[in-house]
Amino acid sequence: MKPYSAPNAGNPSLASKTAMIQDYLSDETKLYQAWYTDLTQSGGDTFTTPVSVIPELSELKQLFEKWIYSKQSILSSKLCETYCTHKQTYKNTEPVLIAAIADILTVLFTGAPINTVAVAVILCTENYLNHMCKCEKYVTPAE
Repeated sequence: MKPYSAPNAGNPSLASKTAMIQDYLSDETKLYQAWYTDLTQSGGDTFTTPVSVIPELSELKQLFEKWIYSKQSILSSKLCETYCTHKQTYKNTEPVLIAAIADILTVLFTGAPINTVAVAVILCTENYLNHMCKCEKYVTPAE
């Protein structure tokens, strides 16, 4: 008998992730709201604010920028090499690159109330990783 496993327990499947990524790519407001809602539901993060309404998109973007800046050290040390080496490989299939980054984020933020798929979408599509990683230092010159 196979042990019971809840559907999408922990890390969602690639198909589920791809669907979430496509959904977030088509709706920027939903993307930032998903990040904010997951982050603020725990009540244990310094970026939570006691409000009953989700902030406007422009404010959500500012909050994300502050949050990501506070995580920049760990992100750059754990994500940049993988991001830079896979960026060219998956340039025509951005959702696959985003899913790979989401997997790494899941490991980095184990136990934290973070929507890693939403964070990965933002990091990749808003060029945070391009600016943070400076990929030219990871590119090996052609022989």
